[in-house]
Amino acid sequence: MQKISLRELCTSIIADPCISFSDLKKYLNSKNKEECFLIASVFANVCPLYKVKTHTGKVKHRNDVDKVSELDAILLDYYTIFIKNVLNNKNDDFSYNIAAYLLDELDHFNFNDRIVAKVIEGTKNLHTKNVCLNVLKNKILNDTLGEITYLILDKCIDFKFNYFILECLLNSSFLEKCVKKRIDEENKFQHKPKAKNEEKTIYKSNLKFFGKKKISKNAIKIEKKRYKKENLNKSALKEDLEDIDYKIYVKCINALQRLYFTLLKDKNGKCLISICLGLRKYFKIIRKEFHEGIMFLLYENIIKNPEVENCFVVNSNIIKTVYVMFADAGIEFKKLMVCFNDMLSYGYFYNIKKNVLEKEISDLLFLMFFKEKQNNVDLIEVLRKLVCLRISYHLTFLDTQIQKLIIFYDVNVWESNFYEFALYQKMLK
Repeated sequence: MQKISLRELCTSIIADPCISFSDLKKYLNSKNKEECFLIASVFANVCPLYKVKTHTGKVKHRNDVDKVSELDAILLDYYTIFIKNVLNNKNDDFSYNIAAYLLDELDHFNFNDRIVAKVIEGTKNLHTKNVCLNVLKNKILNDTLGEITYLILDKCIDFKFNYFILECLLNSSFLEKCVKKRIDEENKFQHKPKAKNEEKTIYKSNLKFFGKKKISKNAIKIEKKRYKKENLNKSALKEDLEDIDYKIYVKCINALQRLYFTLLKDKNGKCLISICLGLRKYFKIIRKEFHEGIMFLLYENIIKNPEVENCFVVNSNIIKTVYVMFADAGIEFKKLMVCFNDMLSYGYFYNIKKNVLEKEISDLLFLMFFKEKQNNVDLIEVLRKLVCLRISYHLTFLDTQIQKLIIFYDVNVWESNFYEFALYQKMLK
């Protein structure tokens, strides 16, 4: 009878919250699965489309400001009791399912940060991970304002989470919008007309070397103009973001950087591929002062033991990420060349599918040898490794890459003591 009466009570509250809302109070601390889901469905239907802030006594929804109603205050009190009951329940798996349901329905309402944390915790639970991951995936995919994306990024740093979330972040609509905006800003800056030549010297030149230098009046005017331009550029950046909240924009980027830095520092091979894919996709919005640190951490995560599972694909993604992010920096990637040479040993790609191996080697050769010119010593060394692999393990897809390298670099293999090439040619006949 108790469950039936609660079901009827919940139905009547959803129909008219003003009638019998106070009767729900005695069920708020329930540990029963069915009762908790019924109460959660009530809140999902009656909670308003705004956050209730009782300490200010005001409610702001978009541009409208109103006072907190008596019903909203009671609703928040009851919701607070229920949420604390759900969040503090670590023993029952259904508490994670309820948190996932509330996040799906009430991501805009109070305590959404704590609910996100609970759902992230649920991704590590064997029985609830699928439900929690699906909710987080949908939120990341459909979040265009960035608030939930920021909360997910921020809470992932503090809690253990399922690394599938990193794959979901690759499809984030908000982060993609941020990248697009950054590219538009760079294009706008590049096509901006150059100002007329201004006075370069701001000091009087007729003074002695140790004399006191004074800034001319004209130079002061130039400096003031420059300062005004800087302020205009900053305000223009905020206007260019249009429907993106500038504060959320900055917070999301900072949280994403912190998450990637933390995971790279921990040297967790399970999520390195997703991190590398994310860095390549979002490197435009990563602040330049962090680039050097990212490159150092990527080098530190190179796997030197060929017995580690999936080491070839992980190292390949690290090399591709460094080349994509820092190709224009004028850096010689000697360590990466040594790493690539080591990877062209059979032990590194044991148990890898042939199509995956073909794609990874083709991508690496394009970035390292076709997109950028390498010296003959490195070229011959790599060619020798490729030919040996082709002869030993009948990897026919390497024929195309070997011929491309020889033609592109116009190298005479007979002048380079390349004895393996003679055996390779005999095998092709």
